[in-house]
Amino acid sequence: MTNKSDSPVDKMNDYKGGPLPSPVIPLLGFSLGVGVPYALVESRIMSGSHASSGNDAVDSVLATLQSLGFASILFAAEFFLGAAARSTSTKASFSPAAAAASGQNPFEVVQANRIHQNHIESFCILFPSAVAAAAAGADAAWIRAAVMSWVGFRFVYRLGYCNQNNPFWRITGVAAAQTQSVICGWLWYKASNP
Repeated sequence: MTNKSDSPVDKMNDYKGGPLPSPVIPLLGFSLGVGVPYALVESRIMSGSHASSGNDAVDSVLATLQSLGFASILFAAEFFLGAAARSTSTKASFSPAAAAASGQNPFEVVQANRIHQNHIESFCILFPSAVAAAAAGADAAWIRAAVMSWVGFRFVYRLGYCNQNNPFWRITGVAAAQTQSVICGWLWYKASNP
């Protein structure tokens, strides 16, 4: 006999609602989002040294574009992590009914697609804010720290999303990752208004 909570349909419905998460979860994410890049810059892990072309904005943009290559690590890992859930066919990847018919757990297919889609949406917010900050001449070390922290926090998001007991832990990763976009926006503002 199957428990009601073990049903894939019930799992999907649990994701749509439920009680509000504790405020500790997003506050933890925000704290990590501010603390990790600060620690990276202050510990000199993210040094400001790079080839100088005589233009701080050009150097900063080049350093930012180089660091954005780390996002490809995230997307490659997501491809491999989600491949098992989307392994049978393209149709099964987008239809829970087709996934169930092919013997897959439709909840895992939907979950893998949601995680991947959220990574892309988050990157579409980070990328322009990081490049804008770099073009304004912001400190390249801070931008690189924000971009690399974003990649790590997106993995935290995935782990939180896959948490069987409380999927709201994904909010920690979301808050921490989106804080990086706010940091880049602040860097842009600071560089644009000296």
